[in-house]
Amino acid sequence: MVLVLFRYVHCLSVRLLPLVLVFSCCCGVAAESLLLDGTQERYELGYHLDILEDKQGQWSLDEVTSSLFAEEFIRSDSVAPSFGFTSSVIWVRFQLKNALPVSQSLLLQIDFPLLERVQLFTPEQTGFSVRNRGIAYPFNHRNNNHRTHVFEIDVESNSTVTYYMRVDGEETIQLPLVVWEPKALAQHEMYEQYGLGVYFGIIIVMCLYNFFLFLFIRDISYLYYVIYITFFGLFTLSQNGLAFQFLWPNSIYLAKWFNPIGCGVVLIAVVLFSRHFLQTKLYTPIADKILKYEMMLASFIFGGVVFSEFQFSASMSGGLSILVIVTIIAASFNCLRKGYLPARYFLIAFTSVIVGAVLYAFKSFGLVPSNFITTYSIQIGSSLEIVLLSLGLASRINTLKQEKQTAEQHALETALSANRLKDSFMSTITHELLTPINGIQLSLSLLENDVREDERKEFLATANDSTRHLLGLVESMFAFSEARRGTMKLE
Repeated sequence: MVLVLFRYVHCLSVRLLPLVLVFSCCCGVAAESLLLDGTQERYELGYHLDILEDKQGQWSLDEVTSSLFAEEFIRSDSVAPSFGFTSSVIWVRFQLKNALPVSQSLLLQIDFPLLERVQLFTPEQTGFSVRNRGIAYPFNHRNNNHRTHVFEIDVESNSTVTYYMRVDGEETIQLPLVVWEPKALAQHEMYEQYGLGVYFGIIIVMCLYNFFLFLFIRDISYLYYVIYITFFGLFTLSQNGLAFQFLWPNSIYLAKWFNPIGCGVVLIAVVLFSRHFLQTKLYTPIADKILKYEMMLASFIFGGVVFSEFQFSASMSGGLSILVIVTIIAASFNCLRKGYLPARYFLIAFTSVIVGAVLYAFKSFGLVPSNFITTYSIQIGSSLEIVLLSLGLASRINTLKQEKQTAEQHALETALSANRLKDSFMSTITHELLTPINGIQLSLSLLENDVREDERKEFLATANDSTRHLLGLVESMFAFSEARRGTMKLE
């Protein structure tokens, strides 16, 4: 969800890139050639790119490479040019200069797996050769096993080569281009796979752990959490190109459409999880209603999928992600303010992943240096989020257990108080009944000498027997109530 939030904000900001480029650089001035002097293992191409936007998507390679268009290219001022969701075709021109006396075999990487169609045009004696990459083609269409888009390039000794690239598609367009030494890229991907393996390992472990807890505890919050982290993990796999590489290499549809589908499921699951975890209906009813409406809005994402409106679904995913995160954070503050302590895990968890997204954005714009933390800040932040939310579930169970114990203690004290009140009442009423019964019995005994008729003596005997029986019952009740109160010792 936060990955989509970052992409959405990133795309909004970079829509102004062409205007920024116009005012920040001079049109028609070609970018400097990238000097391949053998002193580096990787070369970033960002500031060496010339960019041309074809809004109608009608220009051919011959037109773009002609002298009429040579002055139309605009120099890039970003290490990773990005254009957001655009219907335009983006043309890129760059030059590689080999200053060594030997030819160099290098790898050109576009470190953004979600590009739909990429064409690299390499100059040859008879024109240009073209190679295609992107998620619009099955994964086995690539002649290498890279999750990103990688092209093999050869630069002859003491020569300068001009390359052209054509990029288009409904997905967001970002162009972090890097030229690698083959061994350096292999080592980089090996370390990257280790890091991603740890990251997805955490997701799998937490998913299984919380699923088994759900089976034993039967708390629906655990099931919502498992659905959330499962689809979040699949969504991240898709974002990194690993899902297309390993899960559905022949499905062009899933390579493109799983991103909005997965995001929609993640949004619904996180809303359900948040409502049950934070008990928003009890602690913050207004936020609870807003979350319900946001969950209903998530259905429009699937509507865009059904009617093949990709940009609508993607934009809806990004905008709704912002609303959901803001609502959840506000609800967490409100619940914490009202004394619901597990809400603090929500605040820390979502804060960590937002900080990670901001660091990654700063790195993408070149505002902070590229290192391990900034490169994998989103993965680090989301890992902390998953672990903290799992700890929050455990804290919630402890809180509910304490609340249950408190309620049981209160119910026990109420019951004991009611019993004491009942015993006091029984003791008082039985004591009060003894006096009139004794009076009746005494009166009946005095009447025995005055009654002569046999029939009336029989009536009188019956009255005496009933009175004695009633007196025994009342005395027993009185003795029992006194024994419960502790004023009588039983032997």
